[in-house]
Amino acid sequence: MLVLELCLLSVLPFQEPGVAAQAPPAETSPRSGAQAEAPAADSPIATPPASPTPTDESPVAGEPATTNPTGTATTPTSNTNPRSWLPADTLLAVTLQLGDDCDLSGLRRQLRTMDRFGALDHFAAGLEQALQPIGLTTVEFHDIARHGIAFGLTGITPAATPEFVAVAHLGADPNLGPRIERAVTSELRAQGLHGGVFKGFLIVASNVDRIESTIAAMRPDANTRSANESANHQKRLHTNPIYHAACKDAPLDKEPDIELFVRPAALFAALSAVLPQQQRTGAERISNALAIADWERAVFRGNVDRDRLRFAGSCTIPAASKLMTALVGDPAAINEQLARVVPITATDFTFAASDFGTIAREVLGLVKAADPGAGMMAEMMIQQFGNQAEVDLTEDLFEGFSGSTVAFTLPSGTATLIGLEEPERFAAMIDKLLDAGQVPVKRATVDGATAYRIGGDAVPLKLSFATLGNWFCIAESDATLAAIASQLDRPAINRKAIAALKARLPGTTMIHGNPGTGSLATTHRRDGLAQWLGSFGLGRSIPIVQSRTTPASKEQVDALQQAESNPEATAVTELAELANAKHAGVAARATWLLRQREPADARKALEHLAVASPHNEVRVQAFHALLRVGNAATLPVAIEGLDDKDMRARTLAAQLLGRLKDPDSGNALLAMLATRAKVADPEDDSTDLQAALLALSDLGTPKLMLPVATALDGSRAQGFAEALTFYYQTHSPELEQEDEATLLLAVLGHSTQLLRRYAIGRLSELRDLSTVRALEGRLAVEGPELRPLIEVALNQIRRQPPAGSRPTDGSTANTEAAPWQQVVARWSALDPNQQILIGGLGGVFGIAFLTLIGVLVKRRRHRRSAQMASDLVAPSEDYLEQLEEESSALAEAADDLIDDASGLASETDDDGVWQDQDGEAVAVDVEDGWEETDNTDDPIYGDVGSEMADEVIEDPHRG
Repeated sequence: MLVLELCLLSVLPFQEPGVAAQAPPAETSPRSGAQAEAPAADSPIATPPASPTPTDESPVAGEPATTNPTGTATTPTSNTNPRSWLPADTLLAVTLQLGDDCDLSGLRRQLRTMDRFGALDHFAAGLEQALQPIGLTTVEFHDIARHGIAFGLTGITPAATPEFVAVAHLGADPNLGPRIERAVTSELRAQGLHGGVFKGFLIVASNVDRIESTIAAMRPDANTRSANESANHQKRLHTNPIYHAACKDAPLDKEPDIELFVRPAALFAALSAVLPQQQRTGAERISNALAIADWERAVFRGNVDRDRLRFAGSCTIPAASKLMTALVGDPAAINEQLARVVPITATDFTFAASDFGTIAREVLGLVKAADPGAGMMAEMMIQQFGNQAEVDLTEDLFEGFSGSTVAFTLPSGTATLIGLEEPERFAAMIDKLLDAGQVPVKRATVDGATAYRIGGDAVPLKLSFATLGNWFCIAESDATLAAIASQLDRPAINRKAIAALKARLPGTTMIHGNPGTGSLATTHRRDGLAQWLGSFGLGRSIPIVQSRTTPASKEQVDALQQAESNPEATAVTELAELANAKHAGVAARATWLLRQREPADARKALEHLAVASPHNEVRVQAFHALLRVGNAATLPVAIEGLDDKDMRARTLAAQLLGRLKDPDSGNALLAMLATRAKVADPEDDSTDLQAALLALSDLGTPKLMLPVATALDGSRAQGFAEALTFYYQTHSPELEQEDEATLLLAVLGHSTQLLRRYAIGRLSELRDLSTVRALEGRLAVEGPELRPLIEVALNQIRRQPPAGSRPTDGSTANTEAAPWQQVVARWSALDPNQQILIGGLGGVFGIAFLTLIGVLVKRRRHRRSAQMASDLVAPSEDYLEQLEEESSALAEAADDLIDDASGLASETDDDGVWQDQDGEAVAVDVEDGWEETDNTDDPIYGDVGSEMADEVIEDPHRG
């Protein structure tokens, strides 16, 4: 909802807060209650259920923009379309019509995940106050937004209020219109505006003419209109050919929930007309340089459902404008080789193709055209600095870039890579520019190349940059720069980046992807036009089943029945074929049979199913089987499983990597943590994050501890605190004391309280005086739960006794000494006779005490020997009861085996639905590719859950 609100706020700056027609919108539903804290998990285990019920935990990345049709959605001509309420000559239009099928729950959930400072609550409170003068509540405003709101800027005059018209459909509530009309009358008059309620519509405008033309165009019966009224109706925005051309270049599959339409040329001309003469001249020069007179249209359109925002936009780019063309970029610079520079730990990535050389020249020319004096001054400064550094900035700097740009975010920070034409020449130029400009930088060596670190008291910006290969790399930290160097030397395959580049449309000049949310946005350039298409993930992807159901085929049911009657006689290839069936129930049962086979036979088939099956339950069972039969060759499959859309499969894949113990899988686990920590549902226990943390602990990767903590800092995911703290407890003591102290200081401000508690306690054990200042700083910000622990740690580091233990006689010498030092001091203060007396008495008491201990030990030894002899000849009652219980358990197990063997026989009914001997259906229907089964009580498949649970319980990490 915030996207819609901000768009409305950005075009309603013409009245003071509280004006009827200009109230700023905001979140339109009451805030949900506080989230209950999830219980701490003993261990990150995933127990697959007995029935293969498909679920989606989060969307997969890489949804291509090609899913949108290329045609234009039809625009209704009735007065229910907000575009029909605005005049055709509107310079800027914002329309909002959520409709009954618009679900903003995913958008609200995503915004609340991102909002760490309570901004949404503050914004909602401000909206409520703004709506009070016109008698509206936020719930009523949300209902109005569903029916439609339109705002149109029609002109700009030197007066305080520009010309505009705003219309809102008040819905079906008959009492809402009169109530609002009474409330807004005084507000409108106070602001010098016109308007009121007309047949269920609230209309506000800057002049009476706009009110009359809007009412005339909105009359429902066109046959009763006068000729003048019909002409007004034909002058609506939704009938304008320029508006239709903009919509055609920004296709959506249905009418947009929100839309922004602009006439750049007309809007710029209207703004220039009200400027003073001197400023108007500069504006005209800018307009001529950019050929703004040819920019006739720009539009942004968007649809929101519960888990995705789909958008499309376009803008005319005149052929004479080299600057805009250079900004949009050249499609030839986007190719699949760019994916080689993106590490697998990247949480998002952007590929762009801007022409920096042309941009620099055109911007300088634009400055000279708008203000010749300022342009000449800038040109002179550039030339003077170039002469001082002995560098031709135009030739060496601006023209030294190849036009390809890659940006991404790692757990250690963000990075931008710009392609170079001549890397060696560019590196030499950077040295000359830094020396000539006397920039305070620190030089270091990264992967054999010279790197520069800038930042400190003199320069507020902190970053590192270097020339690595054919790229000029700018990173947020040295760790990020080192990760880039490692990726360029030994490229790791980022499958999501490759998939995004492969899915690009012709003319693509920019791609932005986020694997965690499944977001993908693209920019395209056509002749005289820039086009934006994309989709942003807002939450969990939940399939909507609408097609008819289809039962499993009789051939597959018969084959599965035969396989279950004699599993060992069925070939692995036959089971694998059944496991690849389209029916989820058949595929899941065949996979369960396949996982019982020997590793040498079933491993390859299970590896294929784990990553290629479209059924969630099949992939989960395959990964669970690989926990038992997987080997080093299974490593790529386990890494790919970290990106599975099912949390259970991701959890099992992480556990598999922990058992394989390949050090190279640490970065893949880190990438999964960084991605999933941002999109995890705070209402669910994130077992995948827990399993990844324990796998990292098993790998023994202390160098990844800080990036891992950084990736999880601020995450609202539940249940990973214990695993993260265990990771630190296990591996932080392996570091050198100085390195460990630095690491623990870095996580003192972490959002996970349990990790902060461990860091404070461990620092008190290290007793490093250099950590005192940092701990003292935490006293001012830490909560009451850990503040006493910090005080104890400070006392321990300073080697002081706890507060309250000081003597009351005013002496401080003994307080500052250790207990042993106090004893020695008291002994030294005694005279020789006292020392002899005390020592002699101590010796006598010591000999007597040792004698007594010897007698007691001897008596206890005799009693123990007698008891052992008695136990040898007479078993205890507990032992007899235990034997009886074990005998009963064995008898029950034998009965179960007999029952299971008799339950294997089954038959097929006339409808092709497989049934057991009791006639209960166990094969179910397919619903548009998403399947569910009802076989919880099945004697065969029901054992899957228990057997898999038993195997997981044996996980050494289970608490």
